[in-house]
Amino acid sequence: MLGIPIEIDGEEVERLPFVAMKHRTKTCILGSGLTGLSAAYHMAHKDYVVLEKENSVGGNCRTPEREGFHFDLGGHIFYPKKEYVQGLVQDLLGDGLRESDREAWIYSHDTYTRYPFQANLYGLPDDVIKSCLDGLRRAQETGTSSDNFLAFIHNTFGDGIAKHFMIPFNEKHWRVPLDQLTTDWMGKFIPKPSYEDVLAGSQKPAEKCIGQNARFLYPRNGGIQAFCDSFLPHVNSVGLNSEVTGIDLSGKTLEVNGSRLIDYQNVISTLPLPVLVGCLKKPPAQVSEAAAKLRWNSLYVANVAVDRPSLTEKHRVYCSGPELVFHKLAFFSSYAPSMAPSGKSAVSAEVIHSEEFPMDPDTLSDRVVADLRRMGILKPEDGVLFVDIIDVPCAYSIYDRNREKAVATIREYFAKHDVRCWGRYAEWAYQNMEANILSGKKAAEAVGGSDA
Repeated sequence: MLGIPIEIDGEEVERLPFVAMKHRTKTCILGSGLTGLSAAYHMAHKDYVVLEKENSVGGNCRTPEREGFHFDLGGHIFYPKKEYVQGLVQDLLGDGLRESDREAWIYSHDTYTRYPFQANLYGLPDDVIKSCLDGLRRAQETGTSSDNFLAFIHNTFGDGIAKHFMIPFNEKHWRVPLDQLTTDWMGKFIPKPSYEDVLAGSQKPAEKCIGQNARFLYPRNGGIQAFCDSFLPHVNSVGLNSEVTGIDLSGKTLEVNGSRLIDYQNVISTLPLPVLVGCLKKPPAQVSEAAAKLRWNSLYVANVAVDRPSLTEKHRVYCSGPELVFHKLAFFSSYAPSMAPSGKSAVSAEVIHSEEFPMDPDTLSDRVVADLRRMGILKPEDGVLFVDIIDVPCAYSIYDRNREKAVATIREYFAKHDVRCWGRYAEWAYQNMEANILSGKKAAEAVGGSDA
């Protein structure tokens, strides 16, 4: 049940702003994305509330629907590696999941190659392949260490791969000079094949993708939000339309929607760190200064509905060319046929924007459609049914040299006041869905133990 049902003139009204049954609770969970839902699921005690400012759960794992089309807020896929998370996913969704080989591709030099670029050079112009192989060989012979992301690209993949994909794509994705980025975010996100693997991938087409998410799980119906919704039977009611607008750390009180007050013992916050700091009336100088140093990119997701049965069997396409406004495309009806009405299909384009790199949303629909036609994804005769532009704030935390110290300063300050920050946005981290779930479990353990 979402929220607390209220009857008006004998009819139950759904999705009203959260009304607290108590003005005092042991634990408040801020945000109902994957981390918040996981924290609630793993809470050993039941004296908690979940507060969500939107009118549905899921955070940035929501799946908006329009006219029978379903669009995730970004191309989310699930590929759990931990045995515990694998079991949890099966318990929650079971037969509601489908497993697929990931069809991820690169569009560069007016052609498609398999993801990742560095392992699948076959099909590129001969001079590009030669440049990539020669640069990689020299880089691996040299073995120079790297203290920033730009140096890592050159020293790991060589000047050819750097020039022909890695630098243009990542400049488009991060929108900051790459030598300002550290390498802390990468983990297993960037595959590093051997020279022999790259050479083989230049001589014949690969049959499958490689990488940590070469096979993935996805809900049969409802998009990625179906996974978030699967937590709901196992957690307390979620207070929707309930935005935290103030925090009194000394009095241990939350202000919700500008008026209602809730007393708490502990808070688990999954909110973006700048948002959480903004809830303080008078934050300490060191906390304000730390928050001011955090940088991020937001995302416009352009959802394009098309009057054609199938655009492609590909799941994702990464686009490095500066002539294209988007850096990534997702085709959700290839993820699951139920994502689009029968006889129709859709594509979502991701476009980075930030204070440092603004993007005009009013012109974006036309630019996205024009670029899709330029790539040949949309044919001249294809009818575009609609284009929706959705803004996803704080989509990517920027890992510059200020990030680690600033994040530690903010999280440590709040932890001293029994407000613990967990999850992708509260840890200001580049996390996948499995990490979100495990962060929620750790958060529950920190404030009262976990049943698991």
